[in-house]
Amino acid sequence: MTKKKTGDEGGIPDDIQKMDFEEAFKSLEEIVNQLEDGRVGLEDSIGIYARGMHLKRHCEGKLTFAREQVEKIVADSNGGLTTETAEIE
Repeated sequence: MTKKKTGDEGGIPDDIQKMDFEEAFKSLEEIVNQLEDGRVGLEDSIGIYARGMHLKRHCEGKLTFAREQVEKIVADSNGGLTTETAEIE
């Protein structure tokens, strides 16, 4: 049984882990366009699809992290302002 490395993010390649959300999403869009246009053969499609799944998981992770960090500003009982974690559905 292989132990998961710290920071491995479920087998997401290092180059993808280093991407910010916008860069990863753009790469994912390019992969979707290639697959939809049929510009690649079957064997290449399998590899491209796998990379797309890694990009998708990476983007989902970035969005989840951002969602958890969102705060909303609220007025307290004394008329002052404070922040609390927003409840996002």
